[in-house]
Amino acid sequence: MDEELRSEIFKNAKQLHGVPYLSRYSYLEETLEMERFLHAIAAEQLHGYVLSLFYDSNASACDIETVEGLTASDPEGVRLIRAATDHLSQFHLLGVARHGASFR
Repeated sequence: MDEELRSEIFKNAKQLHGVPYLSRYSYLEETLEMERFLHAIAAEQLHGYVLSLFYDSNASACDIETVEGLTASDPEGVRLIRAATDHLSQFHLLGVARHGASFR
């Protein structure tokens, strides 16, 4: 997503550790999952790799947008996927779609 579109979509979004995030229907559990994920990646100094989070309530999945060039096989990508698996029910990140915490 280009910067102008991201700015428009997330203009009124909450931010945590400098990362904007929102849920389509503002469901509490989705918001809490995203906040737990953001706290976890900030603790590992990974939040600079994440541009935004959007929890699509219709799909029950969190879309995680990252900086350009990051891949799932990069060390930081592996750590982000691990954190997402630990803190999000279902997510899409770096071309990987997975079930996470609540599906185990």
